[in-house]
Amino acid sequence: MNSASVSASALHAAPVALQLAREAALEPDLSMPELHDLAVDIALSFSTGSVWDDLKTWTPVSDREAVERLAAFLESERQWWSPLEELTFPQVVVAENGTPVHTLRPPRLREDDPTYPDKPAGALWTSSLLPTGAPTWTAVVDTGYLGFDRPFTGIDLLMDGSGCDVFTIASAADFATLCEEFAAPRPQGAPGIDWHRVTASYHAVHLTFTGLLLAQEAPVHTRFGPMRLRGWDCESTAWLRLPDSARLGEHRHVT
Repeated sequence: MNSASVSASALHAAPVALQLAREAALEPDLSMPELHDLAVDIALSFSTGSVWDDLKTWTPVSDREAVERLAAFLESERQWWSPLEELTFPQVVVAENGTPVHTLRPPRLREDDPTYPDKPAGALWTSSLLPTGAPTWTAVVDTGYLGFDRPFTGIDLLMDGSGCDVFTIASAADFATLCEEFAAPRPQGAPGIDWHRVTASYHAVHLTFTGLLLAQEAPVHTRFGPMRLRGWDCESTAWLRLPDSARLGEHRHVT
């Protein structure tokens, strides 16, 4: 990632990043791990609609100053979050109910969820490891939204990464590129991604940490109309198909 990826102007144009900057301005002593978890909480709040209760929260500085502060802070903490910008292994699989996974089942795409047409239903979801050794998905668990809490158990997903074709979303422009190539009109409602077509070209789609800040909820304009990425909520990878080298590793207990 280059510095332009977390510029103040890019942050100001992105709904999740702008709200993060506003809330971070109220808590200037936030650590980078705390900022990461706050970003996940805000993204999830957009997905559930609850963020609108907080959008007009008073902040001690202007939006422009808030995003400039956030850009500077992210630059100073680049070493912490930059590993979340590339797909590395092991990835971690966490079941939706937090119970241990013992069998690697291949992804089976289903009809798209009408609530989140830009989220592939039936994909195998993984997340990367934070410096603490816990997967990024832990921040979603900690919001209480999933209905279970720590401790929970995930399992490592291993593979030869050099044999994977992965589309990376690190910015709104990346999501726009995905839309231009793979968007499709729908009989009702907004256009969505044709994930079966994506599967023919890529094993997976990776939303990076900066992608969470800059792409989720940011409207992009396509030939089929406006689209936005919704419901991913943390750094994560949606596996549409698995390479032959994919295998499960050790269980990972998060306390």
